Amino acid sequence: KKILTQSHKAPEYFKNEVFKISEHKRGDLKTSRFLKIENLTDFPYNCLLCVSVSPCEDNENRMLYKNIKNPDGNFEKIYTGEGNEIEKTADLIKKGNIVAIKGIGGFHIACLVAEKTVMKLRKFEKDRESKPFAIMVKDIEMAKKFAVINETEENLLKSKARPIVILQKKDKTELDAVSNLDTIGIMLPYTALHFLLYDYIDEPLIMTSSNKPGLPITTVLEQQFTDFVLEHNRKILNPLDDSVIKVINNIPLLSRRSRGYVPEPIKIFENDKTNTEITSFFKRSLKNPRTQVSGLRSEIFKSPADLKMLAAGAEMMNTFCIYKNGFAIPSGYIGDTKNYEIYEYFKENLDKFLNFTLIIHPNTRRN
Repeated sequence: KKILTQSHKAPEYFKNEVFKISEHKRGDLKTSRFLKIENLTDFPYNCLLCVSVSPCEDNENRMLYKNIKNPDGNFEKIYTGEGNEIEKTADLIKKGNIVAIKGIGGFHIACLVAEKTVMKLRKFEKDRESKPFAIMVKDIEMAKKFAVINETEENLLKSKARPIVILQKKDKTELDAVSNLDTIGIMLPYTALHFLLYDYIDEPLIMTSSNKPGLPITTVLEQQFTDFVLEHNRKILNPLDDSVIKVINNIPLLSRRSRGYVPEPIKIFENDKTNTEITSFFKRSLKNPRTQVSGLRSEIFKSPADLKMLAAGAEMMNTFCIYKNGFAIPSGYIGDTKNYEIYEYFKENLDKFLNFTLIIHPNTRRN
C-alpha cells in the first residue's frame, strides 16, 4: 500500500500544520502516522477529500464514468476503465464536456467558461438561464486576470475556508456567458483533487453545485446527470455548499455561510455587562404572561450560559441556529423548506446538530 506517492506545492496556510496521514489496524492494535508540513513543495495529496493522505492504492479511489441516458429516461453509468482518471477528466473538460466531480461537501459540475459550453450547461439547469455561475481558478495570479482584488479579498481567497468571493470584474463584458453582471464569484482550489486537476488545465473552470434548482446538494453517483462523472469511494456524510462572501467597505459579509465555516461556533457574549443585560431580559420575558413558556421559571436562568435555544430559521433560504454556552452554532445553507426534499434535508441536518451539540441525547426520538 502506497502512503506518499506524489508531492505538490502546498498553500502557505498549511506550513507547520500537522496532518494525520494514515491509520492502520491489526487485531486490537491501532497505529497512526502524522506528517508536519515544513517544506511547502513537499505536499502529499493522495486523499481526494482533504490534505491528509489515506493508505490506499493510487488509483483505488478514483472512478470515471460515462453517463448515458437510456430510452426509458434513466441514466446508466458506464465505467471508462483504469488509468489516470484525473488526466482523462481534464481532457474531457478541455474538449467541452460537462463533468460532475465528487468533492468534500457534494458534487460539483465542472466545465469550461467558453460561451458554447456555458449555454450547454444552462440547458441542463433550465432555472439558471441567466443566473451567474461561480468559477474556480488555478491560483491568485489567474484570478487577477479577470477581477480587481484588494488585500482583504485576496486574504479571503487564500484563507483555509476557501470561500467563493464576489469580485469586481476588470472588464464587464469578459466572461459574460458566466455572469452578465459587473461582478463574478471566484474561488481557489481547496481539495487535493482540484490541485491534481489543475496539473492538466491552465484556465478557469465553472464549478457549481450539481443539484437541480430547489433540491439539496447531491452526494451520490446515482444523482448525477452530466456527460461524465468523476467520483471516489468515500461517503459524504455532511453535505455542504460552498460559502459565499462579498467585501463591502473592507468588511467581509457572508451571504452564504457553509463549507469552511460550519459548524464553527460564534461567540455571542463578550463581557459581563452584556451577560447581565441578556439575563435580565430573559427573566423579564419569562415573567410576562404573553411570552412565558409553559414549565419554565425565571429562577432557573442565573446566566445566559444556562440557556439552550434553537432558532429554526425561515421557510425560504433556510439556515437554523443552535445557542448553547454563550455560543451560536449556525447550520450550513439548507434552502427553501417548502420543497419536500429540502424539508427532509433540513430535518436530517437538525438531528445531527442537536446530537453533536448534545442539546438532546442521540437516542431521544424527535417529535
